[in-house]
Amino acid sequence: RRSTTRRTVSSTRPEPATGDGLSSSRVRLRSVRSSDVDWLYDLLTRTSGSRWRYRGRTPPPGEFQADLWRGVLSQFVVTDPADRPVGLVGAYNANTTAGHCHVFAIGATDQGRLITEATARFTDWLFESFEFHKLWIETAEFNLRQFASLTELATVEEKMVR
Repeated sequence: RRSTTRRTVSSTRPEPATGDGLSSSRVRLRSVRSSDVDWLYDLLTRTSGSRWRYRGRTPPPGEFQADLWRGVLSQFVVTDPADRPVGLVGAYNANTTAGHCHVFAIGATDQGRLITEATARFTDWLFESFEFHKLWIETAEFNLRQFASLTELATVEEKMVR
């Protein structure tokens, strides 16, 4: 008799990940803390490109805090070796039945290399922790060069929207 285990997505905040797979000598991924909310609000509303969830508008701080985990499977604050926050990576719109989700990565100015490394570690963690076979990473054209190292690993570009 064959049995299968299906992982379901809870509507509550997921437990923080543990293990060395989410850190290196250059970058660390840690759980989002309540003390991060003001910094995240600044990071995610500073430019219109980061306000994708709100279709370009800047949400009031209370709405932002209430929405921080809406539709998000997991997210981590990216920190540098001195434990200063430099970005946020996360997975949203997870469809565990179909085996895929969307991935986002947003970083502070001039932190592209750390964010790219954090995104690579995060995607590895997603594949190891969930039964995903596909991750959707959408990025603007000006970020393609930064993510080139990720696309060389094991990705297939399915479509480019111009």
